[in-house]
Amino acid sequence: MRPTCYRCLRPKIRCLCAAVPVVDNRTPVLLYQHRREARHAFGSVPFLRQALRLLVVRTVDDFACAAPDDVSGWALLFPTPDAVDLAALPAAQRPRGLVVLDGTWWQAKKMLAASPWMRDLTAVTVSSLQAS
Repeated sequence: MRPTCYRCLRPKIRCLCAAVPVVDNRTPVLLYQHRREARHAFGSVPFLRQALRLLVVRTVDDFACAAPDDVSGWALLFPTPDAVDLAALPAAQRPRGLVVLDGTWWQAKKMLAASPWMRDLTAVTVSSLQAS
């Protein structure tokens, strides 16, 4: 049996945990993960959990995502045609939290379509990553 890293679940020889930077994110992140993504051997969620303060929620069924209690002021990180670049927003207009979909593009589009509350969120994108 080969040694396994219990943080990222990869073989220790392929573990990348030491290279994962820790980000003190001020904005809460709620990640909705399609249930099939949870089974991927090389998914990114174990690294995201190490790098960010985030809450991971699995989809209720294949696509529907239960709405949290209060997402007023939150935004959906998703590249819709009318999505706004987060870097272009003044500080007063930045979202209180981010909802992120984890799945293939097909799965993410289906998750968005099956969760009407998400369509009411402002869509945002990230054009460049900068520590602030």
